[in-house]
Amino acid sequence: MGGSATYGLPHGVVTQAVGAELILLNSESETYYSLDSVGAAMFTALSNGNRLKEVVEIVSSSFDDVDPVTVEADVVELIRDLEQRQLLEQVRG
Repeated sequence: MGGSATYGLPHGVVTQAVGAELILLNSESETYYSLDSVGAAMFTALSNGNRLKEVVEIVSSSFDDVDPVTVEADVVELIRDLEQRQLLEQVRG
């Protein structure tokens, strides 16, 4: 997972906003995942083709009480978790 990597949705993954949350579903593996508003912002930025640095900037500027160092660590953790669950995949980088 490099800083120049970009991510997208694997085949069979669909998303649905429910209030401030975002629900992810892999219809092939039947994996279901729910993200709160911060996680949803991270996921949306990632799935729109932004690189890690850009995602950190987007999320840090969207929420008042977040530190960019913490955001970066949280984004890296989210990427790993979603990749493991086949809900996100690296498309470049």
